[in-house]
Amino acid sequence: QLASLGLLNGYYNLVPSTRNDDRVTYEQEGQSEGRGKFGFCKSDEIEAWTLTTVSSESEGTICDDWLIRSIQTSTFDLEGTRAVPWQLQSGRQLEYIRLSCYDGIVNKQCEAGIYGSDCEFTNLCRFITIDSSTAGFRSISSPNFSFFESETRPDQSLQVYQRPVYVNGNNDYVMVFLGLRWVLGATELLLLQNYDDVMLSSIFEDAGGPDSLNGDWIEYISEPVDINVDSGTPLGLKWYHAIHSSSGGFPGPDLDRRVNAIFQCGVCNNETNPCFNEGQCSEEGNCMCMHGASGTFCEVPPLGDGVCHDYFNNEEFEYDGGDCCASTCDGIQCGVSAMDTLFGYDLKFPIKGFPNCKDPRMTPVSIVLKMTTMPVYGDVSFYSTWEVYCGGVEYLYSPSLGYEEFGSVEVFGIHTIFVEPRVSCKVVAETKFYFDEISISVYHNSSEITPIVAHYYTWEMEPIEFEFPVLSGCMLDELSTVSDVNDVLDYNSIQGQAAAWVDVEASDLSLCGTEFLLQLYALATINFSFDGTTKENGLSWLSSTNACKWSGIFCDHTGSVSVIFLVNEGLTGRIPGEISLLTDLEIINFAINDINGTIPSELGNLSKLTDFTCSNPHHQTLSGSLPTELGNLISLKTLDLTDNALTGTLPMQLGNLSRLTSLTFQGNDLSGPIPTAVGNLQNLELLFFDDNDLTGTLPTELGKLGKLGNLKLDQNKLTGFVPREVTSIGSLEKFSIEGNNLTCYEDDLLCLSLVG
Repeated sequence: QLASLGLLNGYYNLVPSTRNDDRVTYEQEGQSEGRGKFGFCKSDEIEAWTLTTVSSESEGTICDDWLIRSIQTSTFDLEGTRAVPWQLQSGRQLEYIRLSCYDGIVNKQCEAGIYGSDCEFTNLCRFITIDSSTAGFRSISSPNFSFFESETRPDQSLQVYQRPVYVNGNNDYVMVFLGLRWVLGATELLLLQNYDDVMLSSIFEDAGGPDSLNGDWIEYISEPVDINVDSGTPLGLKWYHAIHSSSGGFPGPDLDRRVNAIFQCGVCNNETNPCFNEGQCSEEGNCMCMHGASGTFCEVPPLGDGVCHDYFNNEEFEYDGGDCCASTCDGIQCGVSAMDTLFGYDLKFPIKGFPNCKDPRMTPVSIVLKMTTMPVYGDVSFYSTWEVYCGGVEYLYSPSLGYEEFGSVEVFGIHTIFVEPRVSCKVVAETKFYFDEISISVYHNSSEITPIVAHYYTWEMEPIEFEFPVLSGCMLDELSTVSDVNDVLDYNSIQGQAAAWVDVEASDLSLCGTEFLLQLYALATINFSFDGTTKENGLSWLSSTNACKWSGIFCDHTGSVSVIFLVNEGLTGRIPGEISLLTDLEIINFAINDINGTIPSELGNLSKLTDFTCSNPHHQTLSGSLPTELGNLISLKTLDLTDNALTGTLPMQLGNLSRLTSLTFQGNDLSGPIPTAVGNLQNLELLFFDDNDLTGTLPTELGKLGKLGNLKLDQNKLTGFVPREVTSIGSLEKFSIEGNNLTCYEDDLLCLSLVG
């Protein structure tokens, strides 16, 4: 907003006045037409300081013709309003206004090379450039600006408001200070719109100075200059596109269209403005760059050029922009002639490879070669071709190259490549010499753990070719202890998909060696086992690595998962055995879903589990027999497997669940007798075995269930008499045996009444 008042920036002299409630007025110095005037207006509408303009045709009424005004105030001191808001006629508050008392010499003349109203700016940067880390100004092709030397006074630099004028290297853009902000625009437009057939210096020296300019030539406007940190140059200021008004006048900054450009000083010195990246500053103030860097201050590293520069091969520079690793390098120069040894032996000439990959995101994979050649006499040279591809990227290429003499008929060597995780690698090798035995083994991280693959050959001259998958860091070592290693390395398996997700998404969490790695892996296997699908278009579990925020997951105060509650979510798939890795689980509820398969025996490892519910009143989905390991769930209180397709007999181990209060297996295909061990469940209140294929007689041990209130045994194949011990349970309120061949004793009135 204030940039549109740019002509009114400057010095104002005090003018004594006998009106305006005995306040003084201030009129702009050095202006004739359209000069500014501050005065105090006291009227029925406002009581404030205002700014208006004075010309030969109009005196400018302080209360009627004002352009901006302060908030309501009664202060006699204009400077006292500098800390309060000012506003336009529209009522919109000004973003910035600076008023300060100045008792010095107006337009004080400074020595050459010194600027500022008090000559306070010395040694200003003569050469500035746009920071190469920013996008720059789209319309400006030459980013370097320097002082504009006067065309009429060669020994002087032009200045406006005691600041230097800058022009770029092509003289097609000019940058000046207009009292509050710096402005930048095309030189051609400045000349065309302000004067005809004059030199640029004439605009600022002879033709009325900057106060007589219009603003149509301005394309960019800086943020306001802060008087407290004013450097006398535009260094470090934010820039905006100019927004022009249809009514003319100076433009304002479009605060919604910031330009990604920052100016920096382009003259180096070893103390305050050194060269970057070990560049050397010459006596002339120019940087001589090292390590392939470029830019005014060698600030532009050679990232992404396909050549590995060791100086930039670190985290700060993203490992030379990826140039040092096969999977992150892009370009025809990647890895070319970078290796002069292979398997520890010197090569006759360099080959393609990436021996200096240091990116920790990569997994080191060691290829170990052991070879015994046939007995030979005299000098021996060994030739071989090696190619390694991972994820379609070439990691190594050795085209039929010769090694120096081995000096032995036994060859042993290790070559390590650094591979992007979760890809498949392919090795192709061809030897050019007869051998007795050759073995090639591939290891994760080191050669001291079980190899991923191992191949053994004898008396073969055909090319050796094999593939292997890659996991990162400790992932394979840790996950292979809880899942079958073949499943973990199988991209199509549930475990492989889960390992891949954890490997990528949790790579920065330092989870290796912690229980949270296994927790995240276990939940990921559940996600992929259930096809990652629910009624709500997916579990949405994998949206972050904070499992405690996932839908249906609840954690205790330590961050361990204690509850999985996914009721009526439309889940399909199996319950993976890896669910047992959630060792702090207390509740699992998968009710009203389409979960199929068997109950994993690993579930018996959840010693803290109090509630396991996987009932489905609409579909028979769970199948197979009840694992005996369920008897290990010593904390279990509720076991509900209603309406599934479970088969087999009831395991005796159910009698170990002494804390059980509710046991419901109704609506399955369970067969065989009711085990006598059920009598051990003396806390049981609810027992539903109805709608199965149970046979045999009712065990008298059921009479030990002193807290039982509801017993349903109907629609089975039970036979014999109902034991009196059962009907005499004092707490029993409901007892159903319809659909069996059970009979009450004639004198067992309780049995007859309960059944009736």
